[in-house]
Amino acid sequence: MHKRYFAEFLLFVFFSLSLFSIERPFFTVIGTRDGLPNSGVAALVQDAKGFLWIGTQTGLVRYDGYTFKLYENEPFVDNVISHNQVQTLFLDGDILWIGTYGGLNRLDLSTNKITSFQNDAANPASLRDNLVVAIARDARGRLWVGTTQGLDRMDEKTGTFVHYGPVSNGTGIPQTMIRDLHLDRKGRFWVSTSGSGLYLYQDNTDAFIALPVDKNNPSALPSPYVMSISEDPEGKLWFATWYGGISVLEDENSYHFKTIRFQDDRLYFINAQDPELVYGGTWGGGLFIYSQKTGEIERIKSSDGTGSIPNDVAYSCLIDSNQVLWIGTNGGGLARSEPREKRYKAYTANAENPQSLSPGKVTSILEDRMGRLWVGIYGSGLNVLDRSTGLFKRYRHEPQNKNSLPNDIVNALYEDSKGVIWIATNNGLARYKGDNDSFVTYLPDPAKPDSIADSVIYALKEAPGYKLWVGTYTKGLDLMDIQNGTFTHYPANEKDDRYPQNNLVYALEYDQAGNLWIGYNNGLDRYDGSRFIRYRYDKNNIKGISSNTIRHIYRDRSGTMWFGTVGGGLSRYIKDTDQFEHLTKRNGIAHNTVRSIIEDDEGHLWIGTATGIGYIDKQGFAFRGFSLFNELKDKEFHTGVWKTRDGYLFFGGQNTLYEINPNTVVREKQPPELLVSDISINGKTLWDDFNYPTPPYITSLRLSYDQNNISFVFATNDLQDPIRNMYSYKLEGFDKDWTIPSAEHIASYTNLPGGRYVLKIRAANSEGIWNDSALNFPIQVASPPWFSPWAFLFYGFLILTIGYTFALMRSRQKLKSQVLELQRLQKKLEDANLRLDALSMKDGLTRISNRRHLDELLPRIVAECSRDRAPLSVLMLDIDCFKNYNDQYGHLKGDEVLKTIAGLLSEEAGRATDFVARYGGEEFIILLPHTDRAGAEKMAQSILQHVRDLKLLHEASFVIPILTVSIGIATAIPEPGEDPKILVEEADKALYRAKAEGRNCFRFAEKK
Repeated sequence: MHKRYFAEFLLFVFFSLSLFSIERPFFTVIGTRDGLPNSGVAALVQDAKGFLWIGTQTGLVRYDGYTFKLYENEPFVDNVISHNQVQTLFLDGDILWIGTYGGLNRLDLSTNKITSFQNDAANPASLRDNLVVAIARDARGRLWVGTTQGLDRMDEKTGTFVHYGPVSNGTGIPQTMIRDLHLDRKGRFWVSTSGSGLYLYQDNTDAFIALPVDKNNPSALPSPYVMSISEDPEGKLWFATWYGGISVLEDENSYHFKTIRFQDDRLYFINAQDPELVYGGTWGGGLFIYSQKTGEIERIKSSDGTGSIPNDVAYSCLIDSNQVLWIGTNGGGLARSEPREKRYKAYTANAENPQSLSPGKVTSILEDRMGRLWVGIYGSGLNVLDRSTGLFKRYRHEPQNKNSLPNDIVNALYEDSKGVIWIATNNGLARYKGDNDSFVTYLPDPAKPDSIADSVIYALKEAPGYKLWVGTYTKGLDLMDIQNGTFTHYPANEKDDRYPQNNLVYALEYDQAGNLWIGYNNGLDRYDGSRFIRYRYDKNNIKGISSNTIRHIYRDRSGTMWFGTVGGGLSRYIKDTDQFEHLTKRNGIAHNTVRSIIEDDEGHLWIGTATGIGYIDKQGFAFRGFSLFNELKDKEFHTGVWKTRDGYLFFGGQNTLYEINPNTVVREKQPPELLVSDISINGKTLWDDFNYPTPPYITSLRLSYDQNNISFVFATNDLQDPIRNMYSYKLEGFDKDWTIPSAEHIASYTNLPGGRYVLKIRAANSEGIWNDSALNFPIQVASPPWFSPWAFLFYGFLILTIGYTFALMRSRQKLKSQVLELQRLQKKLEDANLRLDALSMKDGLTRISNRRHLDELLPRIVAECSRDRAPLSVLMLDIDCFKNYNDQYGHLKGDEVLKTIAGLLSEEAGRATDFVARYGGEEFIILLPHTDRAGAEKMAQSILQHVRDLKLLHEASFVIPILTVSIGIATAIPEPGEDPKILVEEADKALYRAKAEGRNCFRFAEKK
């Protein structure tokens, strides 16, 4: 009996601890291959704007999620840090204090000005030692500096230092290495040393109290090597000691400590920012995580593999404003944590496990009334998932067995009102027979007119009277009488509304009024029982459907009809007006191909797209993204989707079935804040211009008429997954519309006319949470002097004066001459205006055509090629690693490269009909009318080779050490009335593929 109670008690303890066990963080590594200048990260802070500052062994780095701006020492140059090896950082409002191996540095973040303080043997009031290990302010605002030779207090007005050391009465502090300084929330100032223990500063006596250290006393600090101090949200102080573990001060009156020992006690830092977890970094033993709730300890070492820290010397730690955990290592770079919560489960195909998911794209999912989860897979048949074990049973086509699945390509699954399961395949309609675990197949029979019309089936929906609508691939609609197995045919007839408008049926769904909606490859119908009411895409009708290809139709619990389209995003039907509303990429959807739609138990509408999933706030009609983190990041989603009885959502991916608990996902999150990383005027960054504040601190600009080429580089303070952050911008007063949301984080404008503008930027984090007013930045550009009102008044006064004078002095003949003269002057002014117009079409730096000229010519060129039925090729070109080039060689050299590339492209595209323009920043565009794919490829190869032949040194490139370019190509014969921008967008996508696949290459746009 006692044994049984003891076993039950152990079981209770086990399950209780499992409920509160530490969830091991998953880390993504950011290293030198990603642009981090050095893999040794000794210090981390985040400023008020959201930038991450990183102290490395080769300089100070500012990180915005995309690029690393390096501050390093350069001999004989002003305004540089005093030494490249950074040991510690202290953020002091808009001032960043930098402790290096060569002194103390003060960086004003708003002006980019650096002041250095170093030891001067001839000046006893100088910094005691150049190796600065710790920096902090006390409760009176005085700055303290800890060095390897002791503690200093700085007089910031004079730039001098007061040195502290031993005192005869024992109230001083040893001249030894100061490891950390900390001002706690009660105003107490703590000093930790390497080898001499822990001290508490007494402000009223300017003295120090030494706290007891005794490795044999469990209530004292176990080691005199106190490496780090941290304070948790409740105000408790934590200390990391070398060979002593971590200790927490439990009694502030008696200085009673509680110590937690680790497997490796070479503690180097401690971080107690998290309300539940304490992080301890060791010198070679990895990262330890201690739970204050349970006392559990989790250890993470580099040998743990994917998702662990990259090096076992855990050097520094930060929890940023978005609760992302950063670990700096000595040799492995940065480790960035992914979100803690497990928000999905993934069933993946495994060739070595016959009970895993079959490989292929998941096209359909169904939970039947018995609770079995059926999964249809394109090319791999049918699977049934046992959710309790995670194992799959597979059904495949067996050529010798007529009762097997008729084909391995499964397009749709459906359970009718009597519990019969139907399977739409590429070789017939199948009915599952549960009594003998087999299938009955319906196939076309030419001898039987009432047999099924087509063998390829895409959609199924039960009709009243126990009948089944069958959507086919080439024969339109069939209506099956399930009882007798016969089919009534509804072939397509676009001109007769008694029949469907298209033969390829993708989707079927009834609305609340009993109308059947049919989504086709080319159109949408609403069948009211007597006629098929047509809906077709019309570019000029924004209230119509947004695409002719409808992949999914869904009716939510309120009766609203939703339509997932190919290329047109998501549409919602407004019954009262017989119109549609739309959500597209412009509104934040990841992709305009929406393949699946489902509603969760809380009423959130989830959609699966070609590049991600997300959910819709139906009331606000706003999209919220959902990331899949870690090794399964951002897979492609297909048409399979289902909500199970217990509220879980299943989405079909490529070789993957995703299970999501929406209750752990859908929640309010803070929108991101925008960071302005850089501003350039006429190609010159304002970081190097001390007439301006640094770009993050500039709130508006007033520019002269010849400063009208401006570029903004921006980011967000959400550094969790920066490549998935999205942006949209509009220059009010210049742009008509917002740009389509994308990951592009640069806005460039050239040859801005004089006037007042406001740059507005919207930003979304990786979860799709948008900040619709992330930036409102006023810009005023002065008009050229010759276009000013005073100039025109002068012109008018001059003309009137001349006319009046000639009228008095001459006869009619002379008056006639004066008229001729005025006409000549008018012609001269018109010519000048024409020349000015021509100049406005040229890029101010490269002297080739600019974006404005492109926007004017592109519709004309597209229309001409469409009229001639001739191919038009568009080449989008980007200089590889150009930001790195500017950082390495300076913007003047960068400007010369832009001019060189512009000249080379002009020579390459030498036909009279060819067109070359600077698209923005380091991007160029070439339009090649009457040029097919082969011709475009030949020119791309020539450009790539000739750029390499320039042999322009580019040591900052991670491609090869010379300048290279990447090219995206799109070739098509434009259709009449086609949007001219489509081909440019396709070339731009191809360019991003070229860059993603290694750069220094070209890629063609994917065929649709």
